[in-house]
Amino acid sequence: MSILSAALVAVLLTTRPWRYEETGTATVYVSARPAFVFQRGQCHRCLVARQAGELRAGYSTTRTAIVDVNSRGWETIEAQCLLRYHGYDPGVPDGEYDERSRDATKLFQRNHGLVADGIVGPTTWRELRQDDERGRHGFHTGHDHRFHRTGTEPPDRDHDG
Repeated sequence: MSILSAALVAVLLTTRPWRYEETGTATVYVSARPAFVFQRGQCHRCLVARQAGELRAGYSTTRTAIVDVNSRGWETIEAQCLLRYHGYDPGVPDGEYDERSRDATKLFQRNHGLVADGIVGPTTWRELRQDDERGRHGFHTGHDHRFHRTGTEPPDRDHDG
């Protein structure tokens, strides 16, 4: 009996069936994102792409999380990257939703006919995830924004902004 149990555990640890998700049209591998740890000034890459019919930056697939001032986490980075894609400057995409992120969200909401409260909720997520072609000509589209310039770092030849 113990050999059978050990074999079952080995199979489960190898295949990890709990890391797959049914989307209705296909089975998709779901990778676990590590716990979010905020580090002031740590800039995350914003490479937005269309996936499953909506825009995603790869940090969260949420459509319902509430992101407001002092929120921190993967959802916040996702919102910051999507705002950046659409041409609104939320500041450094570091996962902290500060006043600058709120102001960028308010402007985005106002320009998209939404209630301009600066809170990213389900209605704002729906608009952020739509590709209305504006992001292709906006602020840092497709920009690999790994670095935040403070003026004290030497120039990086691979960085264009």
